[in-house]
Amino acid sequence: MDIAAITQFATAVMQFVFVVVISAGYYFLFKVSRDTLEEMRAQRTALGRPQVIVDDDYDRLPEIDVVVAT
Repeated sequence: MDIAAITQFATAVMQFVFVVVISAGYYFLFKVSRDTLEEMRAQRTALGRPQVIVDDDYDRLPEIDVVVAT
């Protein structure tokens, strides 16, 4: 093999390596974006739900005071 054939082979191998690296980068970017989107959806639905606070007072038994606030 002469130097031109070795150079062409090395160029093809390097292009293949670059394609694999770029593909892996896009895959991980897509995966992180999808996980972030799922987290944002879960946070949005959690914020839309009402929060209920229940407080009780046992100071005057047998009467129990229960306060429910939203």
